[in-house]
Amino acid sequence: MSRIRSLATAALAAFVLAGLTVVPAGSAGAVAIPVRCDGATTDTVMIEWDGLAYELSGVCGTVRITADNADVAIPNATRVIVEGSGNVVRIKTVGLLEVRGTRQQVSTMSVNRAVVAGSHSSVAVSGLLEELTVTGPANSISAGSTILARLLGTGSSLRATRGYTTRISGDGNRIAYAWLDTVVVPGDQNRALVDKGRTTVRVSGLGNRIRVHRRA
Repeated sequence: MSRIRSLATAALAAFVLAGLTVVPAGSAGAVAIPVRCDGATTDTVMIEWDGLAYELSGVCGTVRITADNADVAIPNATRVIVEGSGNVVRIKTVGLLEVRGTRQQVSTMSVNRAVVAGSHSSVAVSGLLEELTVTGPANSISAGSTILARLLGTGSSLRATRGYTTRISGDGNRIAYAWLDTVVVPGDQNRALVDKGRTTVRVSGLGNRIRVHRRA
């Protein structure tokens, strides 16, 4: 067990010893359990208790969430892994984001790299999402802008204001951009919509519906 993981467990124990009631996340009067990251990139914070609210502070290395139905607030982190199911995760900025499990709700200001391998989850990035890979089914992603996006799974959606290259290798996906430089579609039965600007379009799959403002 890592030192930071022990601190998270100790914080929960301190609540109980102090006579504070820990109620489920989202309940009226819920108190977030405070966990302090010490800034070491090699340390891992483990979030394991189901149905509770956590508030992390400091600069975090790796944060791994294996709980179900937890509410987690995270400042800057090197890596965040979201497992379990039904978690709500808010991050300021993160280097690598991995979303697994199912029914996750993740929001952040910016991400260097995101991998969405779970299902029926949502990821909202208000700013820049540099690199995105979606392998799981039925996920929803939104971003201010993307540099490279890959949709490898089925039935997912991606919406952004600005994008450079988006590749849809899976089937039955949907993307919508205001501006997109290049879209490559080797998959089948996908939909792509680009409202403005010129877009380079390369389609080799079947049954795709591609609508861009103007082809480059």
